[in-house]
Amino acid sequence: MKGKLSLILVLLLVACSSGKDKVPPPDPPELDSRLSAAVVFVHTPTPVQDFLSDPGRSYVEAWFSFPPDLAPDIWFGIDQELVEGVEQPRNFAGADWMGLIAVNRNGQLGIPVGSAQSQAGNPDDAGDWEVRDLGITFQPNTWYRMRGIVNFATLQFEAVELSGPSLDIREDLSGLLLSYPNNIPLDRPSMTYYVFALQTREYRQPGSTRVFFDDLKAGIEQNGEWLTVFADGFEDQTVATDIPVELPVSPLSIISESLWYKEREEALLEFSNERQRSGNASLVCDATLRVQ
Repeated sequence: MKGKLSLILVLLLVACSSGKDKVPPPDPPELDSRLSAAVVFVHTPTPVQDFLSDPGRSYVEAWFSFPPDLAPDIWFGIDQELVEGVEQPRNFAGADWMGLIAVNRNGQLGIPVGSAQSQAGNPDDAGDWEVRDLGITFQPNTWYRMRGIVNFATLQFEAVELSGPSLDIREDLSGLLLSYPNNIPLDRPSMTYYVFALQTREYRQPGSTRVFFDDLKAGIEQNGEWLTVFADGFEDQTVATDIPVELPVSPLSIISESLWYKEREEALLEFSNERQRSGNASLVCDATLRVQ
């Protein structure tokens, strides 16, 4: 729900002068960064409504895979967010509590953590990241499951689980506060779930920028057990559109539940049959800095 991104058009100029070679065309335009994230809203099921009024432990998981030439600086992963809404919020009007968890192919884990500022109700822009080396290397053309667990009652992370061929680890994240990066002016609360890929020009390295996701599931804890509240294999949608917005406050009713949207206009998303863990499709998040 960001502002519009202006695409830059570049004329390729060819100049010549007597006795000199032609001037090469300029490099194509690039962004400073690109976050390609897909988001889905879930709020209608009765267990979710009960959870939103009295939140607790929650999880989101997805399977990911990438090609052999994926650039090592591409961060990718999952996110779950509790949007409080502006009408009768539990903590702060419009608060957006973010449980984002990212990895790169070299086994680094990145967590945007909250602060006393965010816990007091002031957005913190998610600029403070905790980065850990998991001591693993993800293999290309391989499907891995990534599950993030957070506690929306205490507004803290709990753990991330990673599994796949010869891999089954759980990283304790207890004590890390959830970030509150910005206000989301929805009238009512909703859970939102994401998959994403991110690249920045400052840290860019050569390679592919496309990450594949499949078989996403999300759930909440109910009576001491996990209850799945959303699952999708990216089979039933061909295009992700922008999130409909009305200002100053957007009614949740204009956003289609269980439909994947672009988290921001710059997101490059593709429902693809190039590779999949199950079914006939997966979702590709492309973090290329090239202007499309």
